[in-house]
Amino acid sequence: MPAPPVPDDLPLVDRPGAAGHDDAARDGGSASGAPPGQACLGLDSLELLEAVADLDRRFALSRTGIEDHLLLCPTLAEWGALIAEHLRRCGPDLPVTFMTSGSQGAPRAVAHPASTLLAEADALIEVLAPGGTGGRVPDAPAASIGPSTPGRSSEGAAASEAPGRVLVLVPCHHIFGFLFGALVPARAGWPVIDLAGRAPGTLARTVRPGDLIVATPYLLSLALRAGAPIPAGCSAVVSGAAAAADVWADSARAGLGLTEIYGATETGGIGWRRAPDHPFDLLPHLSRAGNGVAGPCGTPLSLQDSLAWRGPRSFDLLGRVDRVVQVAGVNVSPDAVARHLAAREEVCEAAVRLDPVSGRLKAFIVPTDPALCATPGAIEPQLRAACADLPAPARPQRFDLGTALPTGPSGKPTDW
Repeated sequence: MPAPPVPDDLPLVDRPGAAGHDDAARDGGSASGAPPGQACLGLDSLELLEAVADLDRRFALSRTGIEDHLLLCPTLAEWGALIAEHLRRCGPDLPVTFMTSGSQGAPRAVAHPASTLLAEADALIEVLAPGGTGGRVPDAPAASIGPSTPGRSSEGAAASEAPGRVLVLVPCHHIFGFLFGALVPARAGWPVIDLAGRAPGTLARTVRPGDLIVATPYLLSLALRAGAPIPAGCSAVVSGAAAAADVWADSARAGLGLTEIYGATETGGIGWRRAPDHPFDLLPHLSRAGNGVAGPCGTPLSLQDSLAWRGPRSFDLLGRVDRVVQVAGVNVSPDAVARHLAAREEVCEAAVRLDPVSGRLKAFIVPTDPALCATPGAIEPQLRAACADLPAPARPQRFDLGTALPTGPSGKPTDW
């Protein structure tokens, strides 16, 4: 079938050109002068098959058979129109799949029903409205993932209160970036500027009064410390890792209203707060279920943290159920890294922890040869080389050596 026309209200993502791109590219076109979205993707036959297979996995394209037509229409505009038509046909039962970070093995596919993502998007729109209390957004069209009625604004997020633009510093193929960089703006009619993968200083050159910044705590901290002032009336939303005290402090100094979203790829967003000493409030489409949380249909969610409830809808985080920590927004298992190091011939024992000062991992090594403790520099190059095949967040930044792993008075492992 021919590719359906691109709807007039299909939200377009603007990406400012990088250094070295010509004016046409900066204006959303291509170096060849093709209109926005009309340039050929430039993929060979194998790359094209891989790209279509990935989209099929993420959007279940085989339900409508529309994936075959992607092979015949090799431009972004045509792909966007075809996938939009697929979403329209499938409706709210369509599963949308995201991948975990893969820091502890192969990335895992996690599917969320479109109806759940739509409910979360509407809840987030209400939370992000200035003065928002997390109340439910009035019923909105939920036939497919896509824009609501053009110009739509909820009673809790009036047009005059909406952000000027949404500046997205995170990639949209992860669930946080998808929600805030695509689904929420599409539902609310907010324009998007894609800054993912750009240098930290790009934010200061791009941001305007009233903009909403979407980032991980790590990326927001880098952007704010680039030094340029943030215009008045801007706000930010962070997720992907806990917002440390310095992120809250940097945001306050910049005059930036900060909202922290707690959640995970497996669960979607769970709660939100606007101060580091406040509990999290449940997003309005969720409910408390015993000591846990239930989704919109009442199904219990598999949380990665233990919660301490302060009431029916407010909670504090008590820490991970497992021993995973987050480094720059990526889940990392210190125990897995320690086992990786202990497998080395020159290592007798290893312990790995998160360094609260640097936010990176540190490792304590008991070498097989105790004499190496006197000259730690002799073994450190081998240790760093052993970690080179790990994801960057899982590589210890600091190595300490000793004849025994640190323990406290009770004999239990302790920090160093």
